[in-house]
Amino acid sequence: MADFTSRAPAYTTAKPQREFRGRKTAALAPTLIEALQRRPFLLVLDGLERVLVAYHRLDAAQARDDQVESDVDHRACIKPEDSDLRCRLVTAAPTKILVTSRLMPTALAGKSVRPLPAVRPHLLAGLHADDALALMRGQGVRGDGHVIQQYLRENLGNHPLLVGVVAGLVNDYVPDPGNFKRWADDPQGGASLELSKLDMSQRRTHILAGALAGLPKGSRQLLSRIAALADAVAFDTVVALNPFLPAPPKATSRRRLSAEEMNAHRQSEAYRGALPRLVSALQDLQRRGLLQWDRQENSYDLHPVVRGYSFDSLEDEERTDICNRVVDYFQSRPPRRLRGGDNAR
Repeated sequence: MADFTSRAPAYTTAKPQREFRGRKTAALAPTLIEALQRRPFLLVLDGLERVLVAYHRLDAAQARDDQVESDVDHRACIKPEDSDLRCRLVTAAPTKILVTSRLMPTALAGKSVRPLPAVRPHLLAGLHADDALALMRGQGVRGDGHVIQQYLRENLGNHPLLVGVVAGLVNDYVPDPGNFKRWADDPQGGASLELSKLDMSQRRTHILAGALAGLPKGSRQLLSRIAALADAVAFDTVVALNPFLPAPPKATSRRRLSAEEMNAHRQSEAYRGALPRLVSALQDLQRRGLLQWDRQENSYDLHPVVRGYSFDSLEDEERTDICNRVVDYFQSRPPRRLRGGDNAR
């Protein structure tokens, strides 16, 4: 939020950001509100729940919705000045503020669940039936459209994440890849999920468990390593955390590895084959609806639900190992000098 309160006034007033950087939110709020009231802007605050008390935890990125408290106290902003700014933004007409949040902030609804007069809440339900079907078709799933739509509506609530994951399961159905009806009727395929016996929240977990269980070991390790990071991961970082890399020869306290030994390790067939295997696994995870690729930034990210479940499903020893690998990688990197409006990642 500190970054937002320096960038937003710079954008809305067309002044250099350096004039606003370093100043407190309370001092910047009047300038921002005045600019938003002078001309109409559209501000989009995505994932606003991250500034709330409920997500003020070390594992916020990996926390599942059912693990997060949602009472009044937990829906408050972590910092009081952020809450004050939220309340003032509501009055910034003619500017419009579009907010997405997994929890309704008390700054927008007071102590009750009833929103403030200028706030218009809209619950994001599942996809429209035609859009859900189009998503399945776009992934190569074939079959009777009405049958597919009924299944998606009754079992998944047309949740876009689950629709994509199920499309991946259907496409991975070995007896007949992409054949929805045959997959859904097969006791070893879709019928094995027994979704009708579960409520909607249990179905989400059950489907993700089935999707992860069907992953090859390397792909599952890769997904878990990405899940251990809080934000989108650059391709170079993914390469450094490649689970397909063979372990280097072991050094001892008395003897370090020679340059020749390390060079031989890097020239080995297993080492040279690790990158193609990594790329194949990334493409496979995308195809299964478990991984998101930003082509422009060449970075990889996970839906919060997938991130939380992937990380939460790890055994303690495996989780510790992954976290240690992540820490070792970032500690081995040279310190980054921040310039201008750069943000540390």
